[in-house]
Amino acid sequence: MAYRPGEAPQRPARSTAVVVSTPEMESAAQLLHSKAIILTASVRRNDLTTDLVARAVAQDCNIPAERFQVSKFRVGCFLVRFDMSWHRDQAMDVGVVSCRGIALTMAPWQQASIRAVHHVWRFYCRVAVEGVALNFWNKDVMQTVPGSSVKVNVVEYRSEALDDAEVCYVWCWAWNPDDIPRSCDTSFLMRMGAAPPLRCSLPDGTPRDEGFEDTLEPLLIHLDSTKDFSPVERRTPSSRASGVPSSDESLVDAPVPTELFDWKLEVEDAMPRARRGAPDVHARLGPRRREDRDDDDDLPGCGGCRPRRPWRDALLDRLFAMATDSGLLTPGLLEPASAADQALFVSMTEVTVGNGQTASFYSDSWAGEPLRMRWPLLYDVSRRKNRTVADAIRNDHWLLDLRGRVSPELLLDFITLREVVRSYTLAPNTEDIP
Repeated sequence: MAYRPGEAPQRPARSTAVVVSTPEMESAAQLLHSKAIILTASVRRNDLTTDLVARAVAQDCNIPAERFQVSKFRVGCFLVRFDMSWHRDQAMDVGVVSCRGIALTMAPWQQASIRAVHHVWRFYCRVAVEGVALNFWNKDVMQTVPGSSVKVNVVEYRSEALDDAEVCYVWCWAWNPDDIPRSCDTSFLMRMGAAPPLRCSLPDGTPRDEGFEDTLEPLLIHLDSTKDFSPVERRTPSSRASGVPSSDESLVDAPVPTELFDWKLEVEDAMPRARRGAPDVHARLGPRRREDRDDDDDLPGCGGCRPRRPWRDALLDRLFAMATDSGLLTPGLLEPASAADQALFVSMTEVTVGNGQTASFYSDSWAGEPLRMRWPLLYDVSRRKNRTVADAIRNDHWLLDLRGRVSPELLLDFITLREVVRSYTLAPNTEDIP
């Protein structure tokens, strides 16, 4: 048998789609709720026509036939639309009509079918889409890329204005972030020829274009952050320790749980990141040597996979013991520095920021006291602790580096640091002065 495109076994068995309700759709739903009913036959028969059902409704419900319309609905069902809402109520009071000895049960029209599954979309997600041509950076295109797993709410202004042309940042709603794909092969259709002049009426099946050709682009979809707006039980401060809700009306709203995710350009999420320039010489060591990780394994250049060398700790301990025994180290040298000593150190290591290309964002004293000492909570949750000032301030990279849950203390530190960062303006033509 010759191959014929479109045969049922050759087509996908199932697909998914997202349809966003509009005000016009909501108005149509209200109209159907108030003026429409569904008639379901107790026995499926092919000889039941819309005219027979209309005569049965007019006779049993005592409603003129010209005041409603009957249409075929699903198998064994009919849709009845009344001109007046009270006619619909009058028919619902009757409940059942008879047509050729078959009982037709009435039910109000419902938007969702009995097979529908209800979901509540509570996750507000920031997604970075990589690989889309710049002329397609708009909301309509971005809705088609992640597919039915999300409902795109807005494209960030800096992406829409091409202020940041690396990736397109999109904010969207999702009922489960686990369903957001990590990549998508997307076809961009282009018209093969100019459209013919528009005519007033075209018969069904007549196209206005000569066809389309497409380019299939492999796109990467990075999940950058999520905000969980699921309702939580509100409690008073006094009830948090006991876990029992209080009846006090002075309830405290909990902050929205926020999760930040690590991702990298040109690398699919959850895929291993290969080190460039040299093979991974530690690949043969196996998982046992990789169980212990240093605190700075996540820093750039470490690859997130540097194994801990057991001999290093033993060597440092031996050197420390030798220095102590020889008198090179005294107990006073190991005591914490006083506030005056710290202030003197800060003043002597102060950096005047110019273009910000050499000054360290967290470690140098470019804004008074080093940021890692002034805001240790933010420093602890940052996944990129060695950025320069220019790199951190550009496009708020220091903010995107934060990870983990947001606590009230961390939120207060973030607001304070944001004001400090916004008060500085870099001079591109001036070097940093140590």
